[in-house]
Amino acid sequence: MAQVSVGYDWASSENYAIITMAEADGSTKSYRINGLTEYAIYEDFSCGVFDQCKLIRGFESVYLSLDPYSEIGLIEDKDNFFFRGKSIEHVSARC
Repeated sequence: MAQVSVGYDWASSENYAIITMAEADGSTKSYRINGLTEYAIYEDFSCGVFDQCKLIRGFESVYLSLDPYSEIGLIEDKDNFFFRGKSIEHVSARC
């Protein structure tokens, strides 16, 4: 299970994304990318789980890619999900 919600925070005047994913143990975890500047969703819906995840934290940005097709370079074409923003934080954990 994966759920993505994109919104606008009026207090900070920034876009954000909240990503919720199911863990192997059945629990779910949610993460918020603040200051969202770019995202893309290329989902073929043929895979039931994310095989890999790439998180790159730079000086002023973060890049999160779920299930990248290639590990070469920073941004790969046709990642299943990728997000770029200012910061990322864990926002909840539910069982």
